Amino acid sequence: MVLLLSNSIAQTRTVRLRDLENAPNVLDGYPHKYVVITHKARWRRARKIPQFCSAVEHLEPKGWEPVSWNLGTRRSTVILRRRAPSPDTE
Repeated sequence: MVLLLSNSIAQTRTVRLRDLENAPNVLDGYPHKYVVITHKARWRRARKIPQFCSAVEHLEPKGWEPVSWNLGTRRSTVILRRRAPSPDTE
């Protein structure tokens, strides 16, 4: 399941907030420098802000840093950039 999810994320360069919460290590081995965390909100968008912050805080020690936040819209996003080299260049 996680391998299929990881392959899908690598192809689309997008991970859903819900998937990141359910599989926190899903970006381990991710081959690209940038990834977008998304959440499609139907209502009560502000309720997911703590989850976005938690996801980013979990990923920062792994070398990811937020470069763009777009919260409070119908499709909220956070763009992350990996500080460390990607796994296939090590």
